[in-house]
Amino acid sequence: MASDKFSNLPDEVMDKILMFLPIREAVKTCVLSTNWRYKWTSIPNLVFDTRSIPSHIKEREQLKTNLVTFVDKTLLLHNDIISNFILNNFLESGCADVDQWILSLSRKMLNHLALLFKSTTNTYQIPSCLFSCQTLKNLELEGCKIILPSQYQGFSNLTDLRLEDVILTNQTFESLLVKIPHLYRLSIIHCKSLTDLIIDAPNLDWVVLVGDLIQSTTFRNAPKVTRTLIYLPMLPIGSKFDEAFGGLNSTLQCIGIILDPFLELLPNVIVSKRLKTTYNNLTSLSCWINFEVPGNILGLLCLCRSSPHLERITIAACWHKSESLDKEDSWEVQLCKEDGIFHCLKTVGLERFMGVKYDMGFIEFILLNAIVLETFYIKWEEKSVMDENVDAVKKISQFQKASSNAKVIFFDEV
Repeated sequence: MASDKFSNLPDEVMDKILMFLPIREAVKTCVLSTNWRYKWTSIPNLVFDTRSIPSHIKEREQLKTNLVTFVDKTLLLHNDIISNFILNNFLESGCADVDQWILSLSRKMLNHLALLFKSTTNTYQIPSCLFSCQTLKNLELEGCKIILPSQYQGFSNLTDLRLEDVILTNQTFESLLVKIPHLYRLSIIHCKSLTDLIIDAPNLDWVVLVGDLIQSTTFRNAPKVTRTLIYLPMLPIGSKFDEAFGGLNSTLQCIGIILDPFLELLPNVIVSKRLKTTYNNLTSLSCWINFEVPGNILGLLCLCRSSPHLERITIAACWHKSESLDKEDSWEVQLCKEDGIFHCLKTVGLERFMGVKYDMGFIEFILLNAIVLETFYIKWEEKSVMDENVDAVKKISQFQKASSNAKVIFFDEV
């Protein structure tokens, strides 16, 4: 009786079950009953990841043959639209078989393709047939190489592009983007061959740029960008900050940035109090900073002064020693009432709080100047000491507040 009930489940329930199963387990459901036999062949999402790698095969080439054969048979027997096809660490690197899979998928109304490889010695070159797949809306590539075919016409429906550890030239990147008219979200992560980015994407809203070797970024035609996450340690410091966001000052609403070492104050370098550009639409800022590096704090304040309508700041502290700076640098001189900063700030979040000189001073400065502040959330660093926590809470409760409505709320308080 129980078996009959399982065999006669409604189609929508069977589809739901298959959706949550690893692909190798989903295929095995064909032996359950007649109703289940071909059900898996119409699932729209094919995800090949580590959950579907057999653990009993240890020999490397034998394992690769098994995995390739499994994907071959899956695609051969699948008889419906494939919306999502994901290879996530399923193969160590791409191969000629992947070329054939992409060719087959390009005829399946594919919306989302992810080819994620971890090999550092055998980079997979994307086949030219991928660039004619006009149904794609989401493309993720990792551990790949891109050479655009001469007949490249762009991706007319692509809205989300993520490239990680991908090899392509600056010119290829520019040519790739300029023919993706509806691109909405762009992520470039550790693409070491890229040094100078030109971003031409008229509908782009969200940009993530992470790279040790990127030296310049130019937003040539990106009038709708509102959110960015930037970690580009090779960009010049201080006065060059505006160059990282060049062309975005009229649209940018949210910035995420790692300030260490992006705006690190080097010896004998003076960080100006304001940037050349005023970011009038910037309302939200998220960042990692090293409170033990005064230049990080001064750099953050410089950005805040240049963002008069900032409403929310979220900060994660990173604690590691920096021998290049004098720890007795005059941070205390900044602890004063100041016009032109935090006038619209309502919410602040601080994670990994230690309750030491530098982060305490930063909290005091914000409370002293944020005239409409409502909530300051503080989450303790796990390594903080209980006695010091109690002392820090007491001191903060005695700090002068510019806003009578400001509340300081501690999480994980000991």
